[in-house]
Amino acid sequence: MLGGCLHVPALPKTPNGELIEIQTDAGFCNGHCDEFDIRVSSNGRGIVRVHHNAEITWFKAFRLTSAQFRSFHERLAPYRPVGDRFYIQPEACDRFATDLGGYHVTWSGAGPAGRLNVNDGCIGKDADAARAAVRAAVAMLGLKQLPDPSGGVVASTVMKAGVEQR
Repeated sequence: MLGGCLHVPALPKTPNGELIEIQTDAGFCNGHCDEFDIRVSSNGRGIVRVHHNAEITWFKAFRLTSAQFRSFHERLAPYRPVGDRFYIQPEACDRFATDLGGYHVTWSGAGPAGRLNVNDGCIGKDADAARAAVRAAVAMLGLKQLPDPSGGVVASTVMKAGVEQR
């Protein structure tokens, strides 16, 4: 495989513009799960990269209209924190399953900088809504070759209020 030889164009940050980055985390899958990251800029440029074992296996640069960027931005806007918001620990969830993947969303440029992390194992009203918004925003881009970050789960332990359940 020649994935390590691919030239992947960088997505420059735009002055006075906004950059939204979404990265997946495959969780515990013994190195067999693919992950992806997407960068979308308010200047209408985007790039998606698929990784396997930290090696880029596929990428695509794409363009968005201002209406598409606005829709993408608006879908994520209610979940944009000032600073950090994490749904990655049992304390932030009604129930929590270990070893699952998740999403990391970062906003930079125009507006407040923020970072949202949502683990697929975090079950609860706020985490479920944030995860659904991230998945819907990604789907709005129409990119068809993206792996499911929780597709390679090998082992999982479900926790409720910090108590392990098997």
